[in-house]
Amino acid sequence: MAEELSQEDIDSLFSSSDESDREKGTIEKFSSILNSSFEEVLRTALNLDVVVKLIDVGKGDSGDVGLEDGGVMIKSTVSVDDRSASMFLYLKTRFATILSDLMLMGPGNPKEEIEEEDLDALKELFSQILGNLSISLKDEFDKNFSAEVVGVGREITLPDSDVYRIKLDVAVPNVETDTITILSGVDEFDSVFSYAPGAEGGFGAETNEPVETVMGEHEQTAKRPSEPQERIRERVPSSGTGDVRNLDLILDIDLDVEIRIGQKEMLIRDLLKVNEGSIIELDRSIEEPLEVVVNGKVIARGIVVVVGGHFGIKITSIETREERVKSLGEA
Repeated sequence: MAEELSQEDIDSLFSSSDESDREKGTIEKFSSILNSSFEEVLRTALNLDVVVKLIDVGKGDSGDVGLEDGGVMIKSTVSVDDRSASMFLYLKTRFATILSDLMLMGPGNPKEEIEEEDLDALKELFSQILGNLSISLKDEFDKNFSAEVVGVGREITLPDSDVYRIKLDVAVPNVETDTITILSGVDEFDSVFSYAPGAEGGFGAETNEPVETVMGEHEQTAKRPSEPQERIRERVPSSGTGDVRNLDLILDIDLDVEIRIGQKEMLIRDLLKVNEGSIIELDRSIEEPLEVVVNGKVIARGIVVVVGGHFGIKITSIETREERVKSLGEA
């Protein structure tokens, strides 16, 4: 498997004088987020310890990207507000059929030619990856990004202009290791991801780091608070101005963090009828996010992920920093 790029290697790819530091930071950040989305979804969808590493980030002419004939191209878009950029994901046929077979619950057998059922399986797999990417971009930059598959086929089409090129090394344990190439036209990509320092929605904007909470079998529970709630209330400002000058005083207090799947009200007679194998239907749809509860107050919502063999929750929406602090002192 190819070695992961070091920061020095990435910097050297952008050493030409006509590429600004902001441009370099933009594509690097996007590449890192895309890498994480690939690994997270592939591990979950294939139920294997897939390892994905960023091995190449660059910019150049679309005619020099070196794609082989006979591969598979996943055409997609990345959008925010009224701006949109096309993104092309290329796989060699052998690797594409291996991934599709794994998606169809097979052992990962390759085929010489790709079939319609393989294209359908790849569309589903990459739709999940791009869905995860949409959430990650929104979490990172507080903008309603949307990434989706618009087509999967054997025809290799590329932008006519210069492209950004990202290469990922994908290692499926005991099955196969190969690369996936991602391309996007420079002008389109730049129109979606602003370079302006601190610009709203740009990669230079000041944002909160993504939050990820690891859970045990059912939920994550920290130690109980070491101070009474009355003392916490005294230290947290009650005004609505967002003033959290006393925040440092409470940063080391342990709190219970609960992940709530749903609730159900039951009569005692019905509760006594519950046996092993009984099913209790909750009030939450499978499409609704789970709730992150602290001190009895919902501070965030998210989706279930797998982190190192444990359940976790990836935050999709969260209260502001000030609201989270204020909730600590609420009964």
